[in-house]
Amino acid sequence: HIAISERIFSSRCERDAAYNAILAFIGAPRVGKFHEVFTRPGKYDQAERVSLTDEAAQLLRGVYTNDTQRLFARLGYTVPEWEAWYCERGVAATPCTSSSLVGIPPQILPKFPLL
Repeated sequence: HIAISERIFSSRCERDAAYNAILAFIGAPRVGKFHEVFTRPGKYDQAERVSLTDEAAQLLRGVYTNDTQRLFARLGYTVPEWEAWYCERGVAATPCTSSSLVGIPPQILPKFPLL
């Protein structure tokens, strides 16, 4: 089973369906109310999230490019959400175009003008 985290967490509905698909794949019982089972205690402010620097993103892209390309070849498709993430940081392997990002939920799309 392959699950892309950006798709899983694009909405609560997607998250619940994706986790139930994963649970079914491993033979575990389905979960009715995911957030009641898998919630961490305490409060977590999204504004406190830390992101990679552009330099770190570029370094990681270089380190994992070959592995990522092998994964895409094995899957038979690319993961446009990952390209969107790199495009947003200006370290995409190819020029960022609207056609390369078709099918990505709007909340995941990069926040910059596309070519």
